[in-house]
Amino acid sequence: GTNLSYMFRTVNSSTDINIENCGFDGNYANQASGSNMCFNGTAANNLNRLRITNCNFKNSRDYCVRLGIGRTHIVQGCVWTSSYGQCLCIIGSRNVSVIGCSFYDYNIAVGLNPAIQIQQDATNQIDNVTITGCTFRSQTSNEFAIEATCALTALPAESITISGNTFDGNAVGGSGVSLAAQRLSITGNTFLSGIN
Repeated sequence: GTNLSYMFRTVNSSTDINIENCGFDGNYANQASGSNMCFNGTAANNLNRLRITNCNFKNSRDYCVRLGIGRTHIVQGCVWTSSYGQCLCIIGSRNVSVIGCSFYDYNIAVGLNPAIQIQQDATNQIDNVTITGCTFRSQTSNEFAIEATCALTALPAESITISGNTFDGNAVGGSGVSLAAQRLSITGNTFLSGIN
């Protein structure tokens, strides 16, 4: 990776994108500043039916994978290690499933960067986001593993489900999640030790 670069970046109205069995190294140690993303879907309106499966992501400086406005995204069986910022950012999307993924040593910048950030915007409401069967393990992070942010000008998330995940060593008391949604379900998760 190089400074201010993207390995993949979608265009408007991108549909039926499959990224499988790939490895991405963002090379964050050689980046002085700026963005270095493995996948950037933010610029795409109506990014539909994106599927990322069995990929490995490491050393990303900024958002590693950013899912832009659209619907029906599946991220399954992927592994993130040593991310400088957020591993996965979901912005204004509907019908997103994150299944059986692992997030290790994220937020090594020791900033306010969760492994997964669910981000609202002013015109596109997040709905039906499911995160299940994932593992979050970081001894370096001082942030929640999953966080949903909502500015005063943004629409709150409609529905978020967090189930069957393991949270281990997330610094905020091991609590793992900080979420706001109109319908929120957190069931069957395992919360292990945090960093005091």
